[in-house]
Amino acid sequence: GDGKKDLGKNIVDFTNMTKVQKIARKFSEMNSPVVHKLLYTAAPNELSQEHLLFAREIGSRFVFSGATKNDDFKEYLKRICLESGQNGSLAELEEEWVRAKAAGNKTLMLKVIEKIKSLPRESEESTRLLAIAHIDLHDFKKAEVFLRKLLKINPQNLWAANTLGKQYLRSGRAALGIEIMQKMSQFHDMNSDRQLTLGRALLIAGDERGAQAQFEKGAAIAGGQDARFGDGMAMVKVVQGDVKTANTFLDSKNLSNEVMSFLNLKAIMASKQNNFADSIRFYEFALAGSGTNTELQSKLKFNLALSYVRMNELIKAQNCFQESLKLGGKKFQRAKGPLDIVSNIIIKKSTLTDTSRREILGTEEEEEWETVF
Repeated sequence: GDGKKDLGKNIVDFTNMTKVQKIARKFSEMNSPVVHKLLYTAAPNELSQEHLLFAREIGSRFVFSGATKNDDFKEYLKRICLESGQNGSLAELEEEWVRAKAAGNKTLMLKVIEKIKSLPRESEESTRLLAIAHIDLHDFKKAEVFLRKLLKINPQNLWAANTLGKQYLRSGRAALGIEIMQKMSQFHDMNSDRQLTLGRALLIAGDERGAQAQFEKGAAIAGGQDARFGDGMAMVKVVQGDVKTANTFLDSKNLSNEVMSFLNLKAIMASKQNNFADSIRFYEFALAGSGTNTELQSKLKFNLALSYVRMNELIKAQNCFQESLKLGGKKFQRAKGPLDIVSNIIIKKSTLTDTSRREILGTEEEEEWETVF
């Protein structure tokens, strides 16, 4: 199952598309490379090729259907329990990685990576774990290598395609990101999650009409039961500058993590393209919807300050860095170094040089870590 006791949630009725969407979404949220995603089919008794391909596309390891499904299920559970006892190394390495990451111990994290690489057989699970590890380390170039390798091993690995597509989008290769997402799925019209991901990609790439069409299709398939499509429509309206309509699509004044992450990314992209008016507009909308999350506000203020540095608005940058430090407390103190540099320039009444601007903004890799959260 999915690591939880309630296996009943994995029972799928292909005649109920709303139920299918819930399972597809649940499966897409399972990040562990060793998890066994199992589908137990209530209807129909005989699955078509389309059903089986769809099950494969959402990452199912096994689909139980027909008259013998109960016996098949028991036999499968016996087999995976035996395999777990014989080949527990990857599960143990995954747990080791989680502990090293939680401790923030980069040396230990790199040691775990070497252990994974030294396994006697390269598998889909080990390659996925290596991709996750390098994403966690913010080493996106190496993560991209493993994601591409993962798609060679399993061309229908949705997680790999979605993640690789997002990496392309972050690095400014929007066309590649959208292409890989469009090619991956044979069943956009069966899986609302695919439409959601593609809609977000189109929106980041600047195709608001295409994004809106995907969000509307996905919402119809999900039967109006998935609030993420309302978030998607809100994002379309924010990009179009229609904040009033955007608010009508949101369930509450507090923005979801998806909307917040999107606004942050769009603000960064706008700032790097010297489109500062849009950058500030996106940050202001995000801050207005951040509720009482002071850590999130701290990061948004920090990113907004970087935009003001690019604009050479040092007083505004100084204020935002100060607010970021105050809001971040002990959890987020990235603004300290840049604030010292900006304050020193202001005190001396000197100008912002290219050297000091680079020092404030950091290297490209550091900025990726700082600005995408």
